[in-house]
Amino acid sequence: AVKVSADSAQELAEVSAAKERVEQELIRTAAELVTAETQAEELKTSVVELLADAAALENERAGLDAQLANLHARGERFDGEAKEIESLVERLVTESESANGRLAELAGELNSASGDKDSVGRRVGEVLEARSEAARSAVEAKESLGVLKSRYQSLSELHASFEGYTDGVRAFMSNGGRQRTGATAVVADIIDIEAGYERAVAAVLEDRLQHVVVPDADAGAAGAAYLRETGTGRASFIPSAPRPAKGGSVPDGYSLLSEHVEAREGYQAVVETLLADVVVAESLEQATAQWK
Repeated sequence: AVKVSADSAQELAEVSAAKERVEQELIRTAAELVTAETQAEELKTSVVELLADAAALENERAGLDAQLANLHARGERFDGEAKEIESLVERLVTESESANGRLAELAGELNSASGDKDSVGRRVGEVLEARSEAARSAVEAKESLGVLKSRYQSLSELHASFEGYTDGVRAFMSNGGRQRTGATAVVADIIDIEAGYERAVAAVLEDRLQHVVVPDADAGAAGAAYLRETGTGRASFIPSAPRPAKGGSVPDGYSLLSEHVEAREGYQAVVETLLADVVVAESLEQATAQWK
């Protein structure tokens, strides 16, 4: 009986130890489960954030693609207009040469004709008038072609400024800088320039075409910090509501450059600040006279 009791006590001790081990294992497993659930939630949150960032970047890419396509379309349109005018000039020159040849023929007929000289004279007069009209049209077409080529060159230079973003600006606008600061656009994307003034705007703004528009000065500081942290380059920032520029009087015969630039809605203050007090002269002589 003593042996049976001892065996039972030993078995009970073993069962108790096994129970304790199982309980410890359950506690450890429960802790691991809690940790795994926490990690799963964190991973889920990270995935959602990554998906949101990916969607935002895709939207930015689509916007940039649309802007680039628009600029290319404008360039192709001006190419087409230039070719049409060149073709018109060639046709008018051909017509003028043909009129000259016909005039020579009529002059020969007039000299050799024994009668009906009045009729031939009228025909000569008509040809002379047609030749003069063709010559005037050719001159006008050449002038139009020159203006169009000049404007096309200006637009090409401005287009090059649009595409030539620095590495810092490009990285900032496509790799999370927008979300970090609330940046909304680059200056080049918020302006629409009146025909003939593209070169003047490009000359005045230069690198400022690449300034990033942010809500305020604090956002600009955050943008600079972001670029330092990521080491992606440099960029300049301008608040969407900058301090108002001090206006001055405009001399007679001049106009403010800002009057020839239309800003997207909500960005008028930015454009007015960048172009404040810049006046446009019609010629170098006029500008020189005002300077004196």
